[in-house]
Amino acid sequence: MLVLLTQYGLSPAAVLMATTRVATEAIGMQDCTGTLTPGQWADLILVQGNPLDDIRVLQHAEHITCVIRAGQVVEGTALL
Repeated sequence: MLVLLTQYGLSPAAVLMATTRVATEAIGMQDCTGTLTPGQWADLILVQGNPLDDIRVLQHAEHITCVIRAGQVVEGTALL
């Protein structure tokens, strides 16, 4: 889906914003999630590669090196 959006003209940055910040605004949850802001909920993934250069790195599980859910590493190792 993310790749398809870039094929129809959205930049990778716009796709990532649409699936995070814009999506939470659409459902009225922007005060608690959607951006990396102190006090908000956040789940993160660390990937090999830069999705802003190639959004396809998000398509393959082998590119995901770490999963952080609610501030806790649940898979992989964080580079902290």
